[in-house]
Amino acid sequence: MKSKKHLSALRGALTAVLTPFLMFSAGAATAAGPYFSSGVLYLEVNETSGDLVFHRDIYSLIPFPPALDFDVDTFNIYNCKSWSYKPKVNDICLFPSPVMHSADANDSDQERWCLAFNVFARGTFGAEHRLSIK
Repeated sequence: MKSKKHLSALRGALTAVLTPFLMFSAGAATAAGPYFSSGVLYLEVNETSGDLVFHRDIYSLIPFPPALDFDVDTFNIYNCKSWSYKPKVNDICLFPSPVMHSADANDSDQERWCLAFNVFARGTFGAEHRLSIK
């Protein structure tokens, strides 16, 4: 019961702080900026609260561009255009920031609570070829 109380307090605090910054539009997105990685922490979800969907970049379909959209019998990593992940409570999903992603609609009566974030890299990287990010 104590964890439910903490979750409720965390939700209240996040709502108060993040409400001005929340985007309520549904659609695919990528993280714009000098990010190393993006991620989502799922605080409260259920079976029908919506999957996290990763979309293949349209230009990665070369040598078969969108104009040559073939019918396929079996989808695999070479011919599918998106992948879905069904999150569970306390899952953390990390992925490269440039990957196009979206969330399916929440078809349940329960609210979906998640915290999306981007990871920044700062400092000097590499032994032979040094890269400095400030």
